[in-house]
Amino acid sequence: MGKNRMIQLPLWAGIVIMCLPILICTLYTYPVQDDFFNTWNVSMTMREGHTAFGAALLMALKGWTNYSGYYFSLFLTYFSDALVQCDIGAIRCCQFVMALVFYASVFLFIRTMVVKVFRYEKEKSLPVIFLFFIQNLKANNPYMHSSMEERGGKEGWREREQVREREREREVS
Repeated sequence: MGKNRMIQLPLWAGIVIMCLPILICTLYTYPVQDDFFNTWNVSMTMREGHTAFGAALLMALKGWTNYSGYYFSLFLTYFSDALVQCDIGAIRCCQFVMALVFYASVFLFIRTMVVKVFRYEKEKSLPVIFLFFIQNLKANNPYMHSSMEERGGKEGWREREQVREREREREVS
């Protein structure tokens, strides 16, 4: 194994480890609110004679022109609704696949930007992608980028808890 491959292996492992929590969470999704409505709409569109693909495309086009800018995701949602009809296992599988597609598209987008725009060598682009995933992880977790003092320290936490306890006592009495 070459030196470059030995360097890339931990970076790949890091990217996979950072993506795992979201991928695992997709296995615990269940239908709520608009999932039932979307499934009903797609079913009605299929009863008009459209295939599952055609109904999903038609419903996604309506969504694109009316209220949403999530183009590919909206199509995948309607298409999965047409196929699985609110089956919990199938919904979880579709969410897992959608998360994989999302992470793959982010990876390919960043890699293309780094290689084509910034003129990095393809083999050396992985550290930049790894740094993006680290920064994204850090940006989405308030406890990773703020110190205990910025959050009020331990004393600040105790004071906030005491205020909440007093408010609860007032509500009860």
